[in-house]
Amino acid sequence: MGFQIQLRVTLLLVLLYVLTFSCVTYGAVEVDSSMSRQKQLEVERKLELLNKHAVKSIKSEDGDIIDCIDIYKQPAFDHPALQNHTIQGPTLERTIATKKTSIEKRRRLCSDGHITVMAEKWNLSRGHNPIRRTRKKDLIKAHSVEDYGRKKPRFSQHLDDTIDSYLQLANHSVNPSVYGDRKTRLFVYWTADSSQRTGCFDLTCPGFVQTNSEIALGAAIYPISVTGGLPYEITLYIFKDPNTSNWWGQYGETINIGYWPPSLFTLLNHHAQTVQWGGEVYSSRS
Repeated sequence: MGFQIQLRVTLLLVLLYVLTFSCVTYGAVEVDSSMSRQKQLEVERKLELLNKHAVKSIKSEDGDIIDCIDIYKQPAFDHPALQNHTIQGPTLERTIATKKTSIEKRRRLCSDGHITVMAEKWNLSRGHNPIRRTRKKDLIKAHSVEDYGRKKPRFSQHLDDTIDSYLQLANHSVNPSVYGDRKTRLFVYWTADSSQRTGCFDLTCPGFVQTNSEIALGAAIYPISVTGGLPYEITLYIFKDPNTSNWWGQYGETINIGYWPPSLFTLLNHHAQTVQWGGEVYSSRS
């Protein structure tokens, strides 16, 4: 009698274990099945393209993973126009007049109580870039894996369609669709066709050639201005090298982050038609 009771208890425990294991397994399958097999493959392919082999990886203060990448392994060289590209430096600095003006402006700002915003710097060995790692969860949330990092297309109403090519270097991007949070970040952006098929933020597609080993594009910046608090400012420049036609992005007065080669564009490989100053507001509906 005792043996029968023990046997029944053992069978009951085994049955409960099987049922529990089945529920856990079924739940896991159900979660995985929420994303189609096709999208899973797209996400993996995209991550393989964007996240290059890292010599080492570091966790930043704001929680991002910064990968140390060989400068010639960065995403830019996946662009067809840059397959045999040799990394270049600026052949001359911004004009002395421009630099004097910016220095005087900074003196005025400092006297008005403005404080410079800082981006976290990485002291990597020469020939390596700090690149913010693209996270799998951000790609999964993206409306389109293929277009991840690209703004929604806008259709120009200008008479000259070439104005649809533009560059951006800014410090006030709050864009959950790209970065997965609402932190203020330093970013660059480019497109040659109003974001219909080309362009992206930072290094989320081939194009921008990063040359600096200290600044990670897309990284959070601090501190930031708040209502009733201290005002903070950051100095940024975009300038064209007249000898190479590269468009350079500069942080502060001396740090050249990298450049957009002229081969990415049509009209911009000669000159720019307009200059705009301001900010953008991200909306999931726009």
